[in-house]
Amino acid sequence: MSTTQKPINPLFTRQALVALLLWAFPPARLGAGCCGSLLAAGAIGCIPLSLDMTSLTVPLALPFWLEGGMVALQIIVWKASGGRRQLFGTAPLHRWLEKRGFDPVNIFYIFGVLAMLGLALTLQAARAS
Repeated sequence: MSTTQKPINPLFTRQALVALLLWAFPPARLGAGCCGSLLAAGAIGCIPLSLDMTSLTVPLALPFWLEGGMVALQIIVWKASGGRRQLFGTAPLHRWLEKRGFDPVNIFYIFGVLAMLGLALTLQAARAS
């Protein structure tokens, strides 16, 4: 009996993500929740890796870098001030936007624009090198 496992076909992953986006796009008929959203984001992040386009992985994750960076800065400032000062009213970025009055659909579009900005930065860096 062979112990070799076949990797998941990237085509199947893409098809599943397209189906999820069709059902979850506003007005949503299916909510993925936190775990499902993280799984979808991880799968989207793995697509460039499976296509041997590793230079796309960091810029496409620009929204995640901003979310994590905002939380990290909040923690650093909080600990440095001994718990007396916050850098942002709330963190991460999507909660900060919600507090400012943005609805979830607009936050979705903002994160889409951030991802496209990351892609544009990647393409610009590829042209420069």
